[in-house]
Amino acid sequence: MLWSRIPVTNRSLTCPKRPPIQNLQNATTTAPGDIKKITPAQADKFLSQIAAANSIATRNRTLAICSRFFNWAVKTLRTRVNPFTGIKSIREERRADIVYCTPTEREEYIAAAKKSEWSEWLAIPIAFYAGLRREEISRLEWPDIRFKEGIIVVQETKTGKPREVPLAAVLEKILTEVPVHERRGYVVKCPDDLDRLWRMDNPTTLLLREPLP
Repeated sequence: MLWSRIPVTNRSLTCPKRPPIQNLQNATTTAPGDIKKITPAQADKFLSQIAAANSIATRNRTLAICSRFFNWAVKTLRTRVNPFTGIKSIREERRADIVYCTPTEREEYIAAAKKSEWSEWLAIPIAFYAGLRREEISRLEWPDIRFKEGIIVVQETKTGKPREVPLAAVLEKILTEVPVHERRGYVVKCPDDLDRLWRMDNPTTLLLREPLP
């Protein structure tokens, strides 16, 4: 099958992240491996099923993944059209249960991360001060942090287009404390550690949260 032959690495994909093709084909009754026969109507129906079984956020993420995949497939002549072109994201309602850190809690969290002897603690201030998503942090490389220009360039985003994020002075101070000879390759060396951190029941997260009231 086409999608089973697409080379994938942990950090960066040769093609965009593979969509749930098998689920898509189950929903559209398209023959396995034949992505050329998937129509816009079938793509829209598939996304509606995703939203009904999961959430609007999951539906929008699936749309982004599928759209990027089919754009790649068109460019590489694996299909002629992207059936997800023209399908819009659905606006999500703001959640009422989101709890925001106070400035004091934020500083205590970062200080606890730095003292925890966790090698990837820089992910915490980057998340706070730059607002990068987990996947964006895991793919961030030191050359993407443009100290002279005062920006962070996020190369791979949910939309598939690079974007520039202002480099806050407080974050710049933290990052410049890293020795120059260590500023090579990925900022986060072990993305698996970052994934574990984002799970709220993880011991590392509990350790970092311990100083907070």
